[in-house]
Parts: sequence; structure tokens; C-alpha cells
Amino acid sequence: MRGEDSAKLTRGCFVCFTSEQRADEGLKERYIRSLLYNVHFFPEPHSLTKKADCRSMAERFYESLEYVEINGQFVRAHDLKYEVVDEVLHFFLSLDVPLMKERPIGTKMLHIKKE
Repeated sequence: MRGEDSAKLTRGCFVCFTSEQRADEGLKERYIRSLLYNVHFFPEPHSLTKKADCRSMAERFYESLEYVEINGQFVRAHDLKYEVVDEVLHFFLSLDVPLMKERPIGTKMLHIKKE
């Protein structure tokens, strides 16, 4: 959001983007999905301290996004950093989520012969 779009905001809000994804193979059905997120924070448009509001929110993000719950499992975020561009906070974090591929359900012992 730039210019006219960001001027339409009536109070502070957040927008979250997935910037990058990749999957790394692990053992058997296991793999790691690496995700890079970019969270934008738009401070209240009429605030006189927009940059300070962005920095304050960045500190809150550092505390609250260190561990993220995904499917009932806590994953530690890494590479947390931020920048303020045009009075908008851009907060970046990376997550490495361990996943398992689903096995197809099939008949077990299909090829066993009875003697």
C-alpha cells in the first residue's frame, strides 16, 4: 500500500505477506518448510509520532513473534529484523516448520503368500 491506499486507513492496521518459501528434504517422509514473512504495520494516519509508533510495535513484535504456534507445535522464529520505510513498519521473520508427508493408505501385507 502506498500513497492513496495507505491514506484511506482510519487507524493502525497490519498486513502480512509470505515473501519466500522453500522445502528441504529430510529423512523419509519428513521435510522442512522454510518461510519468510514480512509483516507491515501502518500506524494511525493522524498520529504525530508515526516513526516512534513503528519502533514501539517492532519491539512488541520481537517479544510476541519469537515463538509461533503452528498446528499445536511451537516453532522458534529466526532472522527477526525490521525497517521503517515511508512511516510504515516492515518486520521480517523466518520460520522453519517441520512437516511430514502423508503416506497413502493402502493394504498392508498384500504380497504375502500363505503356505
